Amino acid sequence: MSPTTATNASNDKTPALLRRTLFHSKAPTIAAFLALLLATGLSWYMGVPVGLLKRPHTSYAPPTDDDYTLCEAKTPDHTTYRTLPGAQLVHIQVVTRHGDRTPAMAILPNEQADWRCDNAEEVTQLADSSTDASDAKDSEHAQRIGAYQRRVVVPKRPAYRNTVWSSGSCSLGQLTLKGVRQHKALGEQLRAIYVDHLKVLPERLNASTLSAQLYARSSDVQRTRQSAAALLTGLWPLKVRDPDARIIPLHVYPEEAETLWGHPNDCPRAASVVHAVRSSPEYEAYLERHAPLRTRLESLLGTSGIGKYERSFLRYLDPIYPRVCHDMPLPCGESGCVTRADAEELAHCVSEEYTILRGTHTHAAEYNRLTLGFFLGELRDRMMAAIHADAARHTDTAKQHTVQSPMFELFSAHDTTIYGLIGALKAKDMRWPPYASIATESAFDSDDARLLTS
Repeated sequence: MSPTTATNASNDKTPALLRRTLFHSKAPTIAAFLALLLATGLSWYMGVPVGLLKRPHTSYAPPTDDDYTLCEAKTPDHTTYRTLPGAQLVHIQVVTRHGDRTPAMAILPNEQADWRCDNAEEVTQLADSSTDASDAKDSEHAQRIGAYQRRVVVPKRPAYRNTVWSSGSCSLGQLTLKGVRQHKALGEQLRAIYVDHLKVLPERLNASTLSAQLYARSSDVQRTRQSAAALLTGLWPLKVRDPDARIIPLHVYPEEAETLWGHPNDCPRAASVVHAVRSSPEYEAYLERHAPLRTRLESLLGTSGIGKYERSFLRYLDPIYPRVCHDMPLPCGESGCVTRADAEELAHCVSEEYTILRGTHTHAAEYNRLTLGFFLGELRDRMMAAIHADAARHTDTAKQHTVQSPMFELFSAHDTTIYGLIGALKAKDMRWPPYASIATESAFDSDDARLLTS
């Protein structure tokens, strides 16, 4: 972190972050919000730290290190966590990718993988929390109607062989026990930082601290909901939750209005931008560079002529790389098998592909705005609400206990969410986000006449 001199210091108690970075803007733009993230220190844990807003994208050049793997992100460490000297942490936003999962997008022709999820089954409890059912305000004491355990049964019919795998106990994109453990460990690391080290989050949760300190949101997808639950269990284990805080509200949007991913089918301009990028000389050159790999995979897997495999390598990465993460045999065909080297080249290809789409292409900024602009706006608005609440507490003693904004906000999302975010922020490291990747945005309050930027 390096300091730069601020040019508009004032004597009021408004947080220096807001005063100096956004110049008292009442409705900051997305560009101003990116400046805000830069000023507050946006930390990325995708295997290596990422430099932000240093330069425009020019080409895909991944860093070379031994820590990066798609199978699991490097977690933050309280022993190396850096805060801003002389500043008080007032707000934390955490955006995560779900943990380890089964393939989600595609089943290869004649798929033979045997995915087992018996050890990570979901138990759902139904409750009536209406006022008629219970006078208690918390769902812990709501009237229980029943509970059920979700179990996946794969039908043994040849008609489904190119739709689901032929055996196992998992559905497409299901969180594995490994993924549950990844997010629980991530939550434990966040507890070490924010509860034990910085002491900005409560050690215990009760109804009061739960409503005042925490906001959690997830896409309405099983793997992200479960990842959020595992992370929050690591952050606040059940043994440190009072009975009225055992159940944590997890907010979801209807799928049709979800902002954690884009809706290109509902946005004609977004669809046309993707078409323009994938038809551009830059993208054609990328496909040409990796044509030998595509030819090899088509020969091995029988995917030649199948449209969804022709212009993107992501459809190959999705069913192949999860096998790497579980030390499972890689797919084979009559002429041989996919190798580990093929899988690593696939990971490189997908990172390069989406660097073009979200980073280097002239339409990248527009695509990021069209597909992730609403979510960036939500992050901005919630960050600004926290900053204004902190300012009110400093300037009006009457509002010290009435103006509140959650200290900690969790958004459990997907790889494309993280990737769109780092693309919008022009990150130097544009490698594909591993499982359990995390991006943290933090707001600090300081009257020091300096701006600290990463």
